[in-house]
Amino acid sequence: MRRYYSEEALQALEANLKAAQLVQGDDTGVKARIQMAAESVKYARLVTALLEFAHDKKSPAFTERLSAVEAFLKTKVLTPELAPLHSHRYLRMALAHAEREVE
Repeated sequence: MRRYYSEEALQALEANLKAAQLVQGDDTGVKARIQMAAESVKYARLVTALLEFAHDKKSPAFTERLSAVEAFLKTKVLTPELAPLHSHRYLRMALAHAEREVE
C-alpha cells in the first residue's frame, strides 16, 4: 500500500478532491460520491501512516496509529464508503506483508 499511496500521491488525490468540491454544485449524488472518495483517501492516509510502524508493533506510535485506523473503521460500519470487515482483514494482511518487507 505504501508503494501506491506515497505522500505525493495522497496530496494529489486530496488536491483533486478539493477541486471537485469547488465545482460540485447542489447535486446531492455528486456530493455523496465526492464524500465517499474523500473518506477512502482518509483511510489510505491512516493505513499508510500505520504501515510505517508495522515493524515495531510494541511502539506507542504503532498503537496510536492502529487505534486511529480502528476508530475510523468503526465509524464506517454499514456505510457504503468502506466494507469494514473486508477492510479489517485487508489491514491485518497489509501489516503482515509490511512486516515481511522489513525483515
